[in-house]
Amino acid sequence: MRHHLTLLLIILSILIYFSSAKPVFGPIGVAEKHKIAKMLESEQKSLQMLEEEQALLERVVETLSKEIEDKEAHIDQLRRSYTQRHGALANIMDDYRSGFKSSIGARPGR
Repeated sequence: MRHHLTLLLIILSILIYFSSAKPVFGPIGVAEKHKIAKMLESEQKSLQMLEEEQALLERVVETLSKEIEDKEAHIDQLRRSYTQRHGALANIMDDYRSGFKSSIGARPGR
């Protein structure tokens, strides 16, 4: 039994020694540094494009917000002018109708 454990330990040690795993925090080669630099440059370009797109979208939102505010103000102005004009007209028509209903000729034939 002890012989099997020793043999298993030797085999395990040899497998670990010859494994192709690279150290995680070991020295980085020139090729890896070049790859990382290219990836970093690509990410910086992507970030710059996203920032430019965000600035453009912010300007679009500002423009649309201003247009919406202008349209709402115009609608309120139209509503007030319509209410003022038609409010007076509606009062005249209500007075006319109420007077017509109670007048002598309101019910012809009676």
